[in-house]
Amino acid sequence: MSKVSTIVRKSSTLKSIDELNLSARVKTYLTKQSGFESIDQMIWYGRYMAYVRIRYPWRANSFRKWVFELIKALEEAGFIRHDIVPASFNIRRLYRLMFYTVTPFEFNNLSDDINEKSIITHGDYRKGNEYYEKYQNPTDEQVETVKRAMRDCLDEKEYEVLMYRLGFEEGFPRDIPHASRRFGIERERVRSIEMKALNKLRRKEALFKIA
Repeated sequence: MSKVSTIVRKSSTLKSIDELNLSARVKTYLTKQSGFESIDQMIWYGRYMAYVRIRYPWRANSFRKWVFELIKALEEAGFIRHDIVPASFNIRRLYRLMFYTVTPFEFNNLSDDINEKSIITHGDYRKGNEYYEKYQNPTDEQVETVKRAMRDCLDEKEYEVLMYRLGFEEGFPRDIPHASRRFGIERERVRSIEMKALNKLRRKEALFKIA
């Protein structure tokens, strides 16, 4: 996960939906029926769905046709990034858990540096697009430093469960039922191990010291 510079067109440069290569049908839908209140909101949604398509490819099966057309049009116009590493959110999610921060959607927190407490305000699409445009993946060194700090602080089972749940193994987070099957333990046991691990990390401030 090395840092990669990127050139992506800023959302503020799109003045009209007519600048995008969209069919008349989709253009009508986006302007009159989609519920989008601004171009910023439309671009944000397209960027989010483009990300979901990579992060959770199986979810793309449920995308409506206009979503694919919007993503394609935004890509052609230079608004979509292809260098964001989905697994980079795992390390950021871990830091938010340290601060007891609830984040419904990882993609909605592109503003966070590795140890920021702030959370993007839902609905502030202009700011969200600005964060998307400047986002940097954590470096390989940052990721390895965090993993090393976790190993030093946790016992083997705590480390394995937390790594699996946060997605460090496979690149995307796993829910408790998946973890229960993976480790052959009850779901409540997974929750107990995870909470014990997080509390250890908080109590020892293992991660705060390295960011």
